[in-house]
Amino acid sequence: GKANLVIDTSNLSPRELKDKLNSLYGGPTTYKFTVNISTFGYKTGVPLDSDIVIDVRFIPNPFYDPLLKNKTGYDQEVQDFVLESPITKSFTRRFLNLLKFLIPHYITEGKTNLEIAIGCTGGQHRSVVISEYIARQTKKMGYNVNVRHRDISKYIVED
Repeated sequence: GKANLVIDTSNLSPRELKDKLNSLYGGPTTYKFTVNISTFGYKTGVPLDSDIVIDVRFIPNPFYDPLLKNKTGYDQEVQDFVLESPITKSFTRRFLNLLKFLIPHYITEGKTNLEIAIGCTGGQHRSVVISEYIARQTKKMGYNVNVRHRDISKYIVED
């Protein structure tokens, strides 16, 4: 068949094109920006679909504490170990400030979501704790947030 509408996209930004299509075809004019956070272990590779990749291997590693080695970032003792470190406090404050700066600019450009991958050696301790903390704080900013821990199941022992 023939097209009944031709849109000249030569001078349209991606955001302008999206707005044009939404106005023509009744798509959403408002949406809630979504931040998808995934964790991973560098042992198994970086997720390919990431917009931002953060390496948290500089944060003190609970793996080397015999009482924490076999636990995960879901365990309170591991969370306390990671979050009480001064370097963690400094990093999370700075990273959240970066997100506060970036997300409005991504929205202006027409992005509807942001893919953040946070990695540590195995994807068991540090990346899990940091991602859950960043997720809680990002939700407080008013965004939708999804978290997925890609490699943690390798470490969860069933009783």
